[in-house]
Amino acid sequence: MRRILQWAAAACLLAAAQAALAQDEKERPKRADPAELFSRLDKNGDGTVTEDEVGEDRKSYFERLVRAGDKNKDGKLTKDEFSEALAAERKRPKATSDEKQPQPKQFNPEAFFDRLDRNGDGKIGKDEMPEQGREFIERLDANKDGEITKEEFRAAAAKFRPKEQPRPTAAGGE
Repeated sequence: MRRILQWAAAACLLAAAQAALAQDEKERPKRADPAELFSRLDKNGDGTVTEDEVGEDRKSYFERLVRAGDKNKDGKLTKDEFSEALAAERKRPKATSDEKQPQPKQFNPEAFFDRLDRNGDGKIGKDEMPEQGREFIERLDANKDGEITKEEFRAAAAKFRPKEQPRPTAAGGE
């Protein structure tokens, strides 16, 4: 039963995370004009952007811009330094799939089914399910034959996954 509950909780978390990422993609603003972005960041209007003006969530990105564009090494960026550094950062090649951080392992319904199918007959019967999890057989058994087939299990697992939404493409090929 504990495994079933863990599986159900993991599936719910996976669905919620994927839905949140899809929503975040929709709401992500388009790239701002460097001059406009500089004006928004220059909170005190002194013609430079400093670390204290960018906020904690963008501090590491700002530090990269300073390393790339701070010509006079004063720890702040003028409008020209900011624009040049931002352009260089945007041209910087993206990490390849080998360089990316490892992604969390996604739930694999077939592998989970195979673990539950102890006798390897392609079905999960009540004798293969812990007593506490036997109620799930009744819930997932679409044809009511007392066993769960891989297809029935796949269909039930699919209900936990959010539908793929097409990603909008930006004008200009970006």
